[in-house]
Amino acid sequence: MELLANLNERIDLLLRKYTAMQAENNRLQDLLASQTAQITKLNTTLAAMEEKMLAMQIGQGVTDDKEKERLKGQLDKLIAEIDHLLISLND
Repeated sequence: MELLANLNERIDLLLRKYTAMQAENNRLQDLLASQTAQITKLNTTLAAMEEKMLAMQIGQGVTDDKEKERLKGQLDKLIAEIDHLLISLND
């Protein structure tokens, strides 16, 4: 009888762990979807900014050093955000 009670306790523990793992899996899937959407958004923004920067350089040329630094800073920030999200996806 004691063996049966012990077995029931172990089964209950396994079921609780399984339920917790399912909840964690669902949470991680939601997080992955969110981060993937954010990466897509950032990539789109980056592509648009690169196009804008290229058009500016070709069309009128960016001669103002402050404007160059501002654009470079924006691109660096976007690239850093994308890198951070890619790293967090790999964790």
